[in-house]
Amino acid sequence: ATCSEIVRDLKTKAMTSENSATRRLLSLMCDVVVELDREMCFTGHSPRADLKGKRLADFMPSNEERDRFEELLRDAAMSTENAVASSVPGAMSSTMRASE
Repeated sequence: ATCSEIVRDLKTKAMTSENSATRRLLSLMCDVVVELDREMCFTGHSPRADLKGKRLADFMPSNEERDRFEELLRDAAMSTENAVASSVPGAMSSTMRASE
């Protein structure tokens, strides 16, 4: 293995470990922890609900909030090359953060 492959493998292992630790911490603080893909669809199984393949926007309380959420994501995608991050108000004054 070349030096760059070794470095890449070490970075991948570190990132995997960090993601696992983050999920464990979130599980302690949150009722549900989910992962979203680039299209803002749920990617995995949640023990409390079958969400895989459903869009996050489908759970917005109103069409107005859904449209605003999708607009913010489009604007963020256009204004940043590799990262998308938007915060929008959710139900019961919560804030949902979407990032890629």
